[in-house]
Amino acid sequence: MATALAQVKASEAQAATTKATLDNAKWDLTQTRVFSPGNGMMVNVMLRPGFFVAGMPFNEVMTFVDNEYQVFALFGQNELHQVANGDEAEITLDTYPGRVIKAHVDSIMWAQSQGQVDASGNLPKTGFIPPPGRFPVKLLVSDKDKELFLAAGATGAAALYTKHLGPVHIIRKVLMRVESYLDYVIIKHSISVH
Repeated sequence: MATALAQVKASEAQAATTKATLDNAKWDLTQTRVFSPGNGMMVNVMLRPGFFVAGMPFNEVMTFVDNEYQVFALFGQNELHQVANGDEAEITLDTYPGRVIKAHVDSIMWAQSQGQVDASGNLPKTGFIPPPGRFPVKLLVSDKDKELFLAAGATGAAALYTKHLGPVHIIRKVLMRVESYLDYVIIKHSISVH
């Protein structure tokens, strides 16, 4: 009788171990789902059943493209000295020849990697200094053009209209429209959509 009771206890222990292993496998399965960080689409998907993916991937398995785009135009420092948040802006994209997209300045990112010095233990090198970089200006597209599809990485041109030199802005607006129609023929670049 004692042997039979020991066998029952061993079987119950084995069943408990099997149940714990099953519960752990079910939990692992819930951790294998990939969730989107927002509304958008996954492109360049390399994820396949059986792939190992860590919380901090060193080898990314897909790229997420958000439906809510951001437009950044790059300007030199001297072009931004009178620009303020809310100033009117216009965008032309090579993908939409002849179309002028209305926008306004959201913010200027007054920082770039050129402003950093690498920690190397050596003194900084002097001598030839490359011309200063361009600073990104975040533009918000007007409600009228909000639903327009802007491809990530699209290029084009942008103009900012400050509260100063109003009559000159008329000339720039004409040039923006002429340049936009030239997009049917001529390829150029200066802004990018992210």
